Amino acid sequence: MNNKQIRRRNVSAKPISANESPKVSHSNSKRRMSHSNRSCIFSLLFCFCGCILIAFVTGLFMCPFETVMKIEDIVNVQLKNAYAVNSLLSTGKKLHNIFPTPECTVEGKDKLLYAGLADGRVVCIHPSNDGEIGAGKVENITTGVIQGAVNTYDAWGHGRPFGLRLVGETLYVADAIYGLYMVDIKLKKISILVSPDAVVPNINFADDLDITTDGNFIYFSDATKNQLTHYHFEVYSGICSGRIFRYNLISKKLDIVITNLCFANGVQLSNNEHQLVVTETNRNRITWYDIETWKPLHVVNLPCK
Repeated sequence: MNNKQIRRRNVSAKPISANESPKVSHSNSKRRMSHSNRSCIFSLLFCFCGCILIAFVTGLFMCPFETVMKIEDIVNVQLKNAYAVNSLLSTGKKLHNIFPTPECTVEGKDKLLYAGLADGRVVCIHPSNDGEIGAGKVENITTGVIQGAVNTYDAWGHGRPFGLRLVGETLYVADAIYGLYMVDIKLKKISILVSPDAVVPNINFADDLDITTDGNFIYFSDATKNQLTHYHFEVYSGICSGRIFRYNLISKKLDIVITNLCFANGVQLSNNEHQLVVTETNRNRITWYDIETWKPLHVVNLPCK
């Protein structure tokens, strides 16, 4: 190739101007965009995980809940003899379909049954004409509303009886809304014994009760410091705020005898009335307390499924 031909080729080659940019293939552009999108997604994901971790650590150190106390002296109960698994409750007979969540029942004379319902009423279930328990008419003992009474939650609109005890013609009721009261079952007259604001902090969840045989003392539980509509906070927080009260029917004196219970549910005096048996729902345990010293004498931890 001579010099003339070389010069012709150089002249025919079109130079790239300053305002023009080199052409980039469409496939290369797509690859760069895809890589950029992936990088952006990974960055956002990393930031999100970092925020979650920071929030978790911050909440861990700023959490207002107290550490649950260590449970000691655990006694494992074997499921045999009196504790053996059985299906006795499955053989029962449903009495009525009209009762909204009955929580407590007691049996009176002449085969009468008394029950506290979710709508606040206490009802009496009569036997049938042929004497079958629970098969007769249903009579309202209370309407569920106590006009003018102090309550734990105005919006509820009615009571919630959780514990019942019958002594003669008087029915004693532990009510999560109205506290502790008694009902003359003949006259259907209600008398408040302990209102929710009788102590500080207030009684927010009166749950169960028992009465001494001489009729002088009532022991009843305040299951949790949370109101009925927020009782589950006791479970979520791990704080045990349940209490046991002793009320003197003669002197009208109210005493707090046990504190820091993990949802104090059932209350029962022993046969000799020297001990008070308390169930704690959130710890699946039953504890026997000496009523003189209020020290725990025995603990049974129950299985939970």
